[in-house]
Parts: sequence; structure tokens; C-alpha cells
Amino acid sequence: MVLVLRASPRHGAPRVPLRLRGLPSGVRFRDTERGTVHHATVLTEYGLDVDLPSGDWASALIHLERVPDGAGDRADD
Repeated sequence: MVLVLRASPRHGAPRVPLRLRGLPSGVRFRDTERGTVHHATVLTEYGLDVDLPSGDWASALIHLERVPDGAGDRADD
């Protein structure tokens, strides 16, 4: 689970991807809501693009589920 929280948006500030730390390399994760599969390396190096709603105290809860080795052969990064 990833909980993303933005207390107050800054006017004109660019949206920056959320980089996740401590993920094992070579592993893939599926966003259970969207079905999108992400490589751990992409999540740590580039980050996860989180589309938070506008306004103060915006938040999102993202459930990433580890994809078993050999399950599927395509990632949607």
C-alpha cells in the first residue's frame, strides 16, 4: 500500500513522480485498481505518477501487489 498525501499545492509547481525506495530489483508490481504493471526499477528510478485531485489535503491510496515470477510477460510502464 502506498499512501500519497499533499497538504497544500504550490501554485505553478510541477507534478513530480513519487519515487519508491527499498524495492527489490527485478520484481514487478501490479496496481490492483488499474491493472497496470510496473517494474521495481522504474518505480525506484523514475517513480509512480500519482494523479492527486486538486485542492488542499489531497490524497490517494494505491495498492501495489507483487506479480509472481513468470506470471505474464508484459509490463505497461
